[in-house]
Order: sequence, then C-alpha cells, then structure tokens
Amino acid sequence: MIREARADEAEALAEIQRDACLTAFAHIFPPDLSPFPMDEVRERWTTALADPDVSVLVADVDARAVGLAGYRLEWLDGLYVVPDVWTRGIGRELHDQVLARLRELGSTRCHLDWQRDEEGPLRSQPDRLPTRRECSQRRRQSGAR
Repeated sequence: MIREARADEAEALAEIQRDACLTAFAHIFPPDLSPFPMDEVRERWTTALADPDVSVLVADVDARAVGLAGYRLEWLDGLYVVPDVWTRGIGRELHDQVLARLRELGSTRCHLDWQRDEEGPLRSQPDRLPTRRECSQRRRQSGAR
C-alpha cells in the first residue's frame, strides 16, 4: 500500500534510507570507513515532512514501512526501498505514484539526481527500472552529459 507519510515518521524514513543505502552503496561507502550520517538524514526527513512544498510517499507491506519517495514540483528527491523487499516492484510503484501525482499538479517533467555507479552486474529484469549503469550508457550513446 502506498500512502502519504505522517509528520511523525522522520525516524522511520531515515531508517529506510539507511538500510537501502548501506546495502546499495557499501562498495562505494564502506560502513567502517564512512559511517552512515543518520543525524543528517533524520533531519532531512524532518525538514521535508514540515515543508509544504515537499511530499513524501511511504510503501507499507504487512503494516511495515519498507519504502519511501520524496518529491516536489518537477523533482523526485529520493526513492529508497529496504533490501529485503527489493525486486517486488515497490520502487517502481513509488516511482509511478510520484509521476502520477506530479502530472496531477500540472508538471510535465520530473528531474532526478542520482549517483553514477559503474560497478556491479548488469541484469535485465522486466519488473525493474533501468540501472544507473544502463542510464549512463544510454546517456553516453545519446551524446547527453
């Protein structure tokens, strides 16, 4: 189930982001060399939840918050899903909900900042979004920077 985040959920949102990042980026930011900035991330979500220009969606599975997507007009500010539910389509559903809501607000585009990562296997799965590697390859092929 996808729902709007509640004002008191900054800690839960920070935990989702932490769990997703520690797994997804461990090869870039080893936890023993680069501790996760939990205080800053918690503050990020506290600020976002208080900002009337920012919306945050939460994905629940079995009454547990397992994913989030923060967005504002024309921007997807963050999309995180905890690793134990990866490949279940939750990230795609959050992404699609953000785009639908942005369209309802009259937005015709959605920007996303992402970290480029050339590591890891390239897989083809119909139920997932393109990887950062695929996106960067497409950008290079198209001549975009």
